[in-house]
Amino acid sequence: MIYYIDVDDTLIRTVGNIVITIIDTVNWAKGVDLTKNKMYLWSRGGADYAKGIAAKLGISELFTAFLSKPDTLIDDQDIKDWSHLRVHHPSSLPIYDVA
Repeated sequence: MIYYIDVDDTLIRTVGNIVITIIDTVNWAKGVDLTKNKMYLWSRGGADYAKGIAAKLGISELFTAFLSKPDTLIDDQDIKDWSHLRVHHPSSLPIYDVA
């Protein structure tokens, strides 16, 4: 599986000047079998921001690359027709995907 994971409100939550780690998501990411799966970290804040957050959380090695969150998707197939694409809220990450 290939995972694209967002930073804000998925790995961390910022309240004023306080940054709170979303431990469940971090622990889930640490449990992904990287011999069978790839993870990419992205953010609206940009690739460097995503990379910096991963470094602060001590999980940089989990990610294949750090990306800016896209503004436009160009594909010959409508996203609603991507039968393989799953979208999960961080509070309901499925255990079956972590293999």
